[in-house]
Amino acid sequence: MPKSTVPSAAKQSSHESILHRTKNRHAKRRVINSCRFPDRWIDYDPVGKDMPGTRFVAFKTPLRHNYFLNCGKEFDVQNVFETKNLVDMANAAGKRIGLVIDLTATEKYYDSREWTDIGIEYEKIWCVGHHVSTQMDNIRKFHDIVSDFLSKHISTGELIGVHCTHGLNRTGYMICRYLIEVDGWDVDKAIEQFEYCRGYKIERKKYIDSLRNDCVKGLHATLSVDYPEKSINEILDKRLPHLKNVLPCIELNEFVATN
Repeated sequence: MPKSTVPSAAKQSSHESILHRTKNRHAKRRVINSCRFPDRWIDYDPVGKDMPGTRFVAFKTPLRHNYFLNCGKEFDVQNVFETKNLVDMANAAGKRIGLVIDLTATEKYYDSREWTDIGIEYEKIWCVGHHVSTQMDNIRKFHDIVSDFLSKHISTGELIGVHCTHGLNRTGYMICRYLIEVDGWDVDKAIEQFEYCRGYKIERKKYIDSLRNDCVKGLHATLSVDYPEKSINEILDKRLPHLKNVLPCIELNEFVATN
């Protein structure tokens, strides 16, 4: 999905995800308590780029409309992110979300019928934060859900949207593990491409360690589905930017590109 217009400061790097806005993070936080957003939710861009060579797009959890009521004058309405916002963004890009996989361990953020009522498939995998790499049943369930959807929608081009609270750690782990174990990607390629498209580094070191040490390339290759988007992987191997000059934001443990 293409980027929307962003401030010039954010345009300095192609690493930024769509809807990236360079904001004063302290100003953002003044409204967090009154709006009761999930911790650090407002500090992350809503959605990343859809990942070339895959059908995946990662995004932070949308919130039901009530979250954005009575936020005060300092609240920037551009920070509103509901399910309809993601759908509108996809439509504007000429794409369609066909499946949403929710990895949060709660149902309080939104009503899943907001997806299913408009024809988007919805799957819930209850993943407890910080422990996704040890939840083998959930990992296999994710593999099965994705492969089943792809096998039924080989030529439609419909995207698979995956989210946890911030659309980063649990989401990144599950997507990368699928690409490694099912589609046979190299570990470094999977991690690098996810981080490039989401716009942030995966923060949990134990998730990175698990991807490197616990995953067997092509272990579940029998679940792999051939679809048109896969054909550009060889091109991606040559063109994907390397994120060597990426520094941590100490305050948030986020990352920003330096070039």
